Amino acid sequence: MPTIGDTFFEICPGLVEEGHVSAEERQNMAGQIPYGRPIRPDEIGKTVIWLVFDSPEAMTGSLIAVSGGWEY
Repeated sequence: MPTIGDTFFEICPGLVEEGHVSAEERQNMAGQIPYGRPIRPDEIGKTVIWLVFDSPEAMTGSLIAVSGGWEY
């Protein structure tokens, strides 16, 4: 049960560089990403670290897209 002061986030990664799709599928999907490439796992990790240590205290219940602008 959450208590006052708890914060919650959902990280929504886009196409990840090391995902379970073929190289051909990955290349086709990468063409749909405004950033131009799949997301690296370390970029997701850096987002988690930022949320844990540096995010604003009043920020909670947010969906954080780490997707290079790719819309699902």
